[in-house]
Amino acid sequence: MDVATVRQYCGTTAAALAGGTAISLLLPQQAARFEAATWPLIALLMFTMCARIHWRDVQVADDGRRFLRTMALMQAVTLPLLVALLLLPLPPNPTLQLSLLLVLLAPSTYWVVTFTHLGRGSVHQASLATPVLLAGQLVLVPAWLLAMAPATVPAAFALDRVVVVLAALVLAPMALAMILDRLSDAFPALRSLNRSAPRLSTPLGVALIFLLSATHGREWIGHGTLLAWPLLGFGVFLLLTPALGWIAGRAARLSPVATRTLIFSLTARNALVALPFALLLPEPALAAAAILIGAAMEFAALALYAHLVPQWIPDTQASAPSKSG
Repeated sequence: MDVATVRQYCGTTAAALAGGTAISLLLPQQAARFEAATWPLIALLMFTMCARIHWRDVQVADDGRRFLRTMALMQAVTLPLLVALLLLPLPPNPTLQLSLLLVLLAPSTYWVVTFTHLGRGSVHQASLATPVLLAGQLVLVPAWLLAMAPATVPAAFALDRVVVVLAALVLAPMALAMILDRLSDAFPALRSLNRSAPRLSTPLGVALIFLLSATHGREWIGHGTLLAWPLLGFGVFLLLTPALGWIAGRAARLSPVATRTLIFSLTARNALVALPFALLLPEPALAAAAILIGAAMEFAALALYAHLVPQWIPDTQASAPSKSG
């Protein structure tokens, strides 16, 4: 994805959001049909996102282990502590609080590679980190949720529904992508499918935004000033993550390329993976609005940082980006 494609994506997404909201206002009786179509679309989108992960390429060179250790520590400990602080000023609304937690605690496995490339980081290291991040968030995000909101989580989530969503919309698409990746060497048709499936992620994401706005757009208008809180929480997070990445890169003595990669890894969040769980919350319209606000702000921040970070952290030598830190 290049800069022109990013701009086109922004325009298409805005059109999908406006069109879906207009339909929600004009045809509110169709909301149930749009909602029913949302769930299989999420599963298909999750598969296309997992298909771009290099499941077999998990070997890490010795000179890149320092980068992965630093990234894991920041994702698992430092950022959750930051998120806990950001939670303090929020109003006592379980849906709002848990929506922000779901997004901010989950590192990206999709946009991080794209914007690492645009921001002159190491696509190789970002790709290697993707399966590590995905596996880690399946374990650590529930643990941090229970630690930060121990009374809210059991009341907001029905365990049986969470298990169904996790199995059908996350684990099943992930397992299918892994199986197809393993079999792609033996079957050329599967190899072609693996290469083409990730290209569908962007149009499927736009379609999902349209369905969400067509389902909940009418209700979003009624939430009013409550939606200002996600703007504040996500805004502070996105402003602080580059500084945290720079400090961690200096402390770990990472190369400029690895430091830039770390910054994009910390800034990019996995809003689309968090979405199906957020829709299980007591106020799904508010949860969907918070998720979309976070995703839009994240995308805008990443596009800006792709331009600014290489100027802020230039290469010490005039050489091509390395593959590790």
